[in-house]
Amino acid sequence: MGLKEKDQQIYMTALELGMMQPASVIARVSGFKRTDVYNHLRNMSEIGIFTIHDRNGVLYFEPMDASSLKPIAEKKILELRLEI
Repeated sequence: MGLKEKDQQIYMTALELGMMQPASVIARVSGFKRTDVYNHLRNMSEIGIFTIHDRNGVLYFEPMDASSLKPIAEKKILELRLEI
């Protein structure tokens, strides 16, 4: 799907944590800086890998389960084929 290694690690960490988590928790567990994780989470939410929930001004990020990512992956493959 064109994800960078750090994106993949952040996604896997979020899956392991389960449910919605703020960027600070995902950052602490993954070992990356909070602002860096936040930026990666925002980018991944734009392509549909995470959903964002605002609770009293705190953004919580929820990873999509792997089976839900299939349409996104298929779209990315189609885009890559069209570029060739």
